[in-house]
Amino acid sequence: MERKLIEPLTVAYVERVLTIPDIKILSMVCGKLIETELRRQDISVTGPWIFVANNLPHDGKTLFTMRFCLPVSEGINDSGEVKSGILPGGTCISSCYTGNLRSLFTRGYAPVVRYLKGNRIPVTGESREVYHNWFGAGSEENNIELQFFIR
Repeated sequence: MERKLIEPLTVAYVERVLTIPDIKILSMVCGKLIETELRRQDISVTGPWIFVANNLPHDGKTLFTMRFCLPVSEGINDSGEVKSGILPGGTCISSCYTGNLRSLFTRGYAPVVRYLKGNRIPVTGESREVYHNWFGAGSEENNIELQFFIR
């Protein structure tokens, strides 16, 4: 775990209200929408995918809001579901997870949540997954940074 200061980023994004099981399919659908719009507007990507959750639930049935974001060189002309904006910066507790998606919550999220609770660190409710390396849901080579923003 490390405490990090995250700088603001210009991103293209699609926002959805969903459940945790919905992420797998909707990330692909929303990703295609964003990539298509960036190609259409000839906008450059400047960083890895970032999934931003507000009040991520502890179960697979509760609805929550997620933004699928891709850092870009400049704002885009909003088009349908694809918007652009500034992803705010802030201080977070960060941890990198390497492995498949099946173990992301048990081996990735759970240790961070235990650390936050054990150290009584107040969180804002915003968490992010930064996909530094992605080789597919079953790959043990995926590298996902988990960020929990703190007060």
